[in-house]
Amino acid sequence: MKKISLLFLLLIPAFLYADEPDTTCKKSFIVVPIAYYQPETSLALGAAGGYYFESNNLRKISSISYSAIYSFKNQFIFHIAPKIYSKSKKYYFYTDIKARYYPDVFYNSINEAAIESYKYISRHVQLAFQPQRFITKSWSVGVNYFMRYESPLFKDSIDSQLQVYQGFTPYFIQGLGLLTTYDTRDN
Repeated sequence: MKKISLLFLLLIPAFLYADEPDTTCKKSFIVVPIAYYQPETSLALGAAGGYYFESNNLRKISSISYSAIYSFKNQFIFHIAPKIYSKSKKYYFYTDIKARYYPDVFYNSINEAAIESYKYISRHVQLAFQPQRFITKSWSVGVNYFMRYESPLFKDSIDSQLQVYQGFTPYFIQGLGLLTTYDTRDN
């Protein structure tokens, strides 16, 4: 009981002198270094982070997040995602852009005794765009556009029949749909 009373007495000054919660967000920029090692990437280095715009509404802060990674096996991944609110806070624009150049190896197991490997490069670009309009403070509606293009490039000469059989052919997909969001978080 004495420990609880002592803890309570130590916390009283924190409550008495605590600042009022800040209702604004100042401009800020953050960069976080990235480093990792995996057998399929070797050593990879990069950075991730974001830029946060000044806002007087903690529920609706415009930002741009990003990451870029390069591995010692010449693999590169880039990602950027702007989330922008209009000045009136009635419109919200979300975009997600990814690009990847990724040399890798595909292992094809013919049977337990035979495993074949094929070197290839995965090259793809992806875009998602979601403009929305707020109907109420927490509810918005909009459209969702998605696009992805991928074109694998084989390093070794490989039979085109195997390429089609394994699904390694270039492709382009896109879609358009409706979107609704209900978000009551306070920040």
